[in-house]
Amino acid sequence: MLAVLVLISAVTFAQKGKHSHDPKERATRSADHLKKELSLNDDQYAKVKSLNEKYSERYAAVRKDTSLTRGRTMSQMKSIRGERETELKKILTPEQVTKWDALKAKRQEERKNHHGHYRKARPDHDHGNG
Repeated sequence: MLAVLVLISAVTFAQKGKHSHDPKERATRSADHLKKELSLNDDQYAKVKSLNEKYSERYAAVRKDTSLTRGRTMSQMKSIRGERETELKKILTPEQVTKWDALKAKRQEERKNHHGHYRKARPDHDHGNG
């Protein structure tokens, strides 16, 4: 009985995990987040959601392309992000763009601090000089 429950839990968990990577679901979550953070109106929300769907599908295609090296994948993702950013800023008002830039800067700082927290400090090596 316990084994059956564990198996059902594992299958249910795996199915939920699959949905979190669905491009349309991601696009909706991202648009919902921007609606809240940037106070998007209904027209902007619809445009951002459509934009997110378009780019989520492009991101997914790059992720699935096993012929790409890690560096090439990162490069393509960066390029796609830049294109999305350009289109997004055309949808937003100047005030929203300013707020968006501030949110991105905050997120980058948090990411930097988070990664730095887990890095071990390197001891200084004098390589025998001295």
